[in-house]
Amino acid sequence: MEESKKIGELTRIEPKNQNFLRSINVIQNTLDTIESGMRYNYEKKRIKEESRVLREKIRSDRINYGQETKRLINESNNETKKIIKNLTYQETKEKEKTKRYTAKLDLAKALIQEKSLPNTEKIRIFNRILDDLE
Repeated sequence: MEESKKIGELTRIEPKNQNFLRSINVIQNTLDTIESGMRYNYEKKRIKEESRVLREKIRSDRINYGQETKRLINESNNETKKIIKNLTYQETKEKEKTKRYTAKLDLAKALIQEKSLPNTEKIRIFNRILDDLE
């Protein structure tokens, strides 16, 4: 019985101590609120910094991709210009070749229609013209 009396005395808190405990609880709650606010501010700053880093990376990537795209377009344009230049050169060569062939064929036609030359001479000249065409 004496033990239970002692336990009862220990659990019973005097009014003066109750105010002290309430003050401690208020202080503890205030500290918890401050700690929570500090965690919030820390997280807010951390997220803001991560966001800034990501925005900078995106901006940098956009610039790099733009420059790479521009380089590829220029490279493609240069290749296209080379191809067009080559095709134009080939076309000019073919036109000149066609003009020469047409002139030689006209000469061959005129040769066939020429009455003053003997046939053996016509054949010899005609064969020379054909050799030039090849």
